[in-house]
Amino acid sequence: HLVSVLNTLDRSIAAGWSGKVKRLHCQGALSSKTAKLDVLAELCTKIEEVGLIDCGLNATDIALLSAVSGNCCVLRHLNLSGNRFGPSGLQPLVQQLRQCSNLSSLNLRKTMISDGLEHLRHILIECKVLQHLDLSENSISGLHFHPLSDAFCECKCLTFLDLTGNRLSIVGAQLLASVVWRCEALE
Repeated sequence: HLVSVLNTLDRSIAAGWSGKVKRLHCQGALSSKTAKLDVLAELCTKIEEVGLIDCGLNATDIALLSAVSGNCCVLRHLNLSGNRFGPSGLQPLVQQLRQCSNLSSLNLRKTMISDGLEHLRHILIECKVLQHLDLSENSISGLHFHPLSDAFCECKCLTFLDLTGNRLSIVGAQLLASVVWRCEALE
């Protein structure tokens, strides 16, 4: 029900929903994004799943969303695919997601984060139950992937890693093969 009223969301609606919302999914541009994300910070104390797909979120919006995800100690699934927030949005997001010990699925497809992948290292090490990581279509090369290689082995539960649509090159593919070989969960 939240999706249908997200663009009319205000504090009066949020007050009635606080602590009750478990899932939030929206696809397409949000009107007045900053105000909506600010209200969501109050709303989402028990949210388990957030999907904001192709919503036009930029680095500033992601910083506000970080406050939302940081309040959600039960957050299990986060899908921000299609929001081109880049490395400047990834850093504040990772800082907050490090506190989300229940995060099992993270979708960052088509978010232009290739130059900031070193920040994901913390997620791989500290989110002990992360099973699904989608980094597809981010123009990731072998050089971008290198800082993450050892961190993948720390993430014992990771069973799905999507890197389709990236530019790994032969060196990147060799590095990825060595990571998969060393990691127990990635088979």
